[in-house]
Amino acid sequence: MLRALIILIISTLFFSALFTPLAYELVSLAVGNIWPFSRVFDRVAMVVCAVGIYLLRDSFKLEALREAWALDSGRKIKRIVLGVGLSLLGSLLVLAYLIDGDPLAWKVQDQGVLLWKIAKVIPAALLISLIEESFFRVLLFQNLRRGFSVAMAICITSLVYALAHFIVPYRDYVYLGFSFEVGFEYLGHVGRRMATLNDLPAFIGLFIVGATLCQIISRTRSLALCIGLHTGWIIALKFSLYVTETTPNFDFGSGVGRRYFLVADPLSWIMVLSVGAIALYLNTRESKGTR
Repeated sequence: MLRALIILIISTLFFSALFTPLAYELVSLAVGNIWPFSRVFDRVAMVVCAVGIYLLRDSFKLEALREAWALDSGRKIKRIVLGVGLSLLGSLLVLAYLIDGDPLAWKVQDQGVLLWKIAKVIPAALLISLIEESFFRVLLFQNLRRGFSVAMAICITSLVYALAHFIVPYRDYVYLGFSFEVGFEYLGHVGRRMATLNDLPAFIGLFIVGATLCQIISRTRSLALCIGLHTGWIIALKFSLYVTETTPNFDFGSGVGRRYFLVADPLSWIMVLSVGAIALYLNTRESKGTR
């Protein structure tokens, strides 16, 4: 399994860098230059990764997804709602405490616009959570448990999970013309940003999120609960971007910047662990009540 994971990561990065220049040229011919190179790279990477998982399906055991959904029986929606509620409430409490005008301040804006933005975020957050939890918690973590201890499987999964979130688009990249080297040059810019030490707190926060979700599925076997928790955290991060603005004193890691500012705060780490513990407690009570 670990070998298949390494092959998937290396092949996804290599073939994404190789094929993106051609994909960018084709997109430009079809619809014009409406997408930046970074966005095309992201979409190509998603397709390449999906193809890689399919080709390595024997190692990733795709049938595990069907089993994971079956275990939630008819309580999927209830567990998703529970997860969203817990993670969103915890995140908003932390946000309200941390935003004091420096380095982030509250931003005044039209409530109708804000509600519309949030409404658009919810389905996107749910879709992202479904995809990421299906891969990290089922195809990766559950399969790693077959060859490693639970603790080691959690560490490996959470490490990959945290690193994956640092492969963020380098939007300042300027595409100067077709060349098969362009994609690798772009990937080099992304890699250099990942190496900044200022991003370490955010990395720790994402690692804790990944480890907490692994513990949830390990103890409850509920993919739906993990999806709900993940969705709430994504909504909270997006909400924090909409309702706050940076001050002149804002100075955060160049790799992810404001995107994961809240994840980097130790108070958020405590919140994530607390929400995970509450979710486990409520799930245990529910399971006992249905026996």
